[in-house]
Amino acid sequence: MNLPLVAIIGRVNVGKSTLFNRLTEQRKALVSTVPGTTRDLNFGVCSWQKKKFRVVDTGGIFETKINKKLTTANKQLKKEDLSYQIESRARKIIDQADLLLFVVDARDGILSKDRLIAQLIKKIKKPCLLVANKTDNQELFSKAQEFRQLGIGEVHQIAAVSGKGVGDMADRVLKLLTPFRGGRKQTLPKGSKNSTTLPKGSLKSLNVSIIGKPNVGKSSLLNKILGEDRVIVSPIPHTTREPQDTFLEFEGQPIKLIDTAGIRRKSKVYAESLEAAGINMSIGTLKRSDIALFVLDTSENLASQDAQLANLIIESGVSVIIVANKYDQFKADKDTTKELTNYIHRVFPFMTWAPIIFTSAKSGHNCQKILSLVMAVKRAREQKIPAKELSGFFDYLKKKMPPPRQPKKAGSYKKARALIKKFIQKDVNPPVFAIIVGNEINVPEPYLRYLENSIRNRFKFIGTPLKIVVERTVKLA
Repeated sequence: MNLPLVAIIGRVNVGKSTLFNRLTEQRKALVSTVPGTTRDLNFGVCSWQKKKFRVVDTGGIFETKINKKLTTANKQLKKEDLSYQIESRARKIIDQADLLLFVVDARDGILSKDRLIAQLIKKIKKPCLLVANKTDNQELFSKAQEFRQLGIGEVHQIAAVSGKGVGDMADRVLKLLTPFRGGRKQTLPKGSKNSTTLPKGSLKSLNVSIIGKPNVGKSSLLNKILGEDRVIVSPIPHTTREPQDTFLEFEGQPIKLIDTAGIRRKSKVYAESLEAAGINMSIGTLKRSDIALFVLDTSENLASQDAQLANLIIESGVSVIIVANKYDQFKADKDTTKELTNYIHRVFPFMTWAPIIFTSAKSGHNCQKILSLVMAVKRAREQKIPAKELSGFFDYLKKKMPPPRQPKKAGSYKKARALIKKFIQKDVNPPVFAIIVGNEINVPEPYLRYLENSIRNRFKFIGTPLKIVVERTVKLA
């Protein structure tokens, strides 16, 4: 069964994201003094007193007017409006949550939007804790009692930045969640199921990050994979500001899909901006991932920015699937696919081993095939080749093309071949191989690439970077 869901709600700039980070013990939510920093729903898990519950950070409520009786003409306009999407998602999660944490700012006192939110909570009759944040000193601690006027009940006073009072609040949360017996059903891809909690001894979650430039369709792609509007989609660049985690299970494998903020060149981004902070979080997410879905906009020419991002992915050592998005703008036939594939390989000649899937996040074309491809890449990443089979194949490669002769010493005219005694696989996830050399002769880089490409093709290491290291049984002079 799912863990119970606790939603952190309130107007903008009351410290919801800071409280979220404190409860989840991660710097997952972007925190700043800019009003409306949080746009999308941000999910995490809080572990307290050997028990767990899900927690979700939300955007500010009552920042725009929600009219449920929209005309047909206005429905699409409202759907594309960013502030409307932020508000509607926050309202929707209130209905789904098992408990609300209504956060107010003790420094500001009661504002009109606080009263509106209190009215909404009383109307829906849902369990709620009133949390007065920023009670850093005794004066503010006393002032916080005025929030009793909202009629929500006892005021729980905390300082999310320092953690003061958060433990007592979490104790109260667990007491209110005790009667909880079930979770909320979600629409998930075919072959998958919700996997927020996993039994002991279960498989480790596979981290899959969705990476790309701004406005290439990353968030739309995630929504199509899931079959629901999980994250906000907007034509405004850098709509996604912080990584958005979605947990699911596919073919028995728990997967964490992570939508990330679009990555641009640092020279084009103000160092102290929210975009810069979001990009840094995206890069950190990439480095902690197992597989990257590298999303490209096929309707545009690929630029140096795409190549730089590809290099960043390679340096991170993750497995890669190239998602060529917006394929709906082309005639979908074999010739077009071949032409686009060749074009992508010309731009990324160092990534020809990554599989390419042509998708349309708009129409949904091929989006449901992505998770199956993810599993194929995972199997390749974890593949362990039997030692006897690997040794036999290496002997064949060595006879076909022995190591080239190299100078015995720097400046010497005398040449010899590297004496390769053994070729072994040292590790998986990602795969690492080692050449055991019995003399001081260098093994040139082109020969290592020859071995890498041959092993990749023979053993089907789809979408997975291979590393070959040189180890010697003799000390270099």
